[in-house]
Amino acid sequence: MRVDWIPVTEGLPDGSDDVLVTVQRPDEGDDLFVLVGWWNPIFKDWAVYDEGWEKLLYNVVAWAPLPEPYKGNVKEIQDEQANRGVDISRGRTAGR
Repeated sequence: MRVDWIPVTEGLPDGSDDVLVTVQRPDEGDDLFVLVGWWNPIFKDWAVYDEGWEKLLYNVVAWAPLPEPYKGNVKEIQDEQANRGVDISRGRTAGR
């Protein structure tokens, strides 16, 4: 999947929809990683998902809209996974 990143210097998301964000922890050098976050246009600040919503501890360098959710036959996938012993509601194999 190709992601079209938008540097924050070129624009910010409209509203407060969740988006993908490329972030950098100020104390961890040049390491960049991707989280989900949202721009708050009222407070002019970012919030990101890390382990729950937290006050921004990251420098957001770019953002991208989230992809559309899967549109296939979810019931068929659930049935096939159940036949293999996989509990997709928790993202892990049953019995583990």
